[in-house]
Amino acid sequence: MFDLNNYDCKSPSTQGGSSWEICSSYSNKTDLSINAIRKQLVLLFCSFGVPMIQIGDIIMHSKNGNNNSYNKDDTTNYLNWQKVLNKSSFENKMMEFIRNLIGFRKENKIFTNKDFRKYLTYHYDNSEIAGTENRGYWDNNNDNFFGVLINQEKRIYIASSKSGQNLEFILPKNKENKKWMKIIDTSNFKDITFEEKEEIHKNYILNPHALAIFTES
Repeated sequence: MFDLNNYDCKSPSTQGGSSWEICSSYSNKTDLSINAIRKQLVLLFCSFGVPMIQIGDIIMHSKNGNNNSYNKDDTTNYLNWQKVLNKSSFENKMMEFIRNLIGFRKENKIFTNKDFRKYLTYHYDNSEIAGTENRGYWDNNNDNFFGVLINQEKRIYIASSKSGQNLEFILPKNKENKKWMKIIDTSNFKDITFEEKEEIHKNYILNPHALAIFTES
């Protein structure tokens, strides 16, 4: 996961492997890379099914761009636990972020409900619902906003942007006597917990390429 968001292509030293990669260094902009990793993790753990993740991804292990390291008996494959256990390290903070993300998933049983998809509605940035007949929503790869409302007793709203600019959107209308509380914004790297932090009244601005989660309470 780390290398997929820090390299534009495989390392020239890779023996074998594929030259065709789906990866990006984000022009070596560290903030965009970290945000992308956090965003991908949230999308994985807030999806239906069993999340599949390797320990190397949890501790942000890098193979230095090597995509075919089966024959490497060196630091390419060795996991650096000293770095991970350093409380001030990037690797430690990402491990704690994932730990808390797993906790959020466990607390919300809807993600393991076999009828999970029946509880979903998809939304435009103006909060309007995108139905199956709205092909422009589903077929337009240039649309920068994705919003999904998980309709259960305690509703969850996930809003994601792939825009390179700030993107403002409107949250779905609350149920009576309810309010939206922000849980996480992937672009705020100091924030690694998944708990109610502040009330969001109606509009919210996503930073470039960011994702945010809100719960209704």
